[in-house]
Amino acid sequence: MIAKFFGAIGVPVWAVWALLALAIALGIGVWGQTKYRAGHAAGEIAERLVWTNAMNDLRDEMDEERAAAQQEIRNAQRTYAASRIEAWAARQALEKARREKSDDQDRENAGDTGGAGRVFIRRNVSNALNQIGR
Repeated sequence: MIAKFFGAIGVPVWAVWALLALAIALGIGVWGQTKYRAGHAAGEIAERLVWTNAMNDLRDEMDEERAAAQQEIRNAQRTYAASRIEAWAARQALEKARREKSDDQDRENAGDTGGAGRVFIRRNVSNALNQIGR
């Protein structure tokens, strides 16, 4: 029917069929491209969801590692503070022992008229030095 109509107006039949085949091919191509793009968009959404989940998992893992590292830092700070307090207490004990020794030596030397004397370290001074490491 289409061939008769176009044949009546002077268009060759093969050209009509060629145009019809071309129109069908273009329609199929456009339909296929539309389906391809729709599938591509759906795949993009799925991949984005997978990537987002992976990034969230990685972020959670990094947060856990950061919290563990922060806890280690806090423990190290506590240990350091405790060692500084112990060192301060040892220095105070040493200072007290030095003052006592100085006072004792002053009392002993008050009646001494001269001569070379031996320097003795009292036991508590020696113990205090041993605690902080001499």
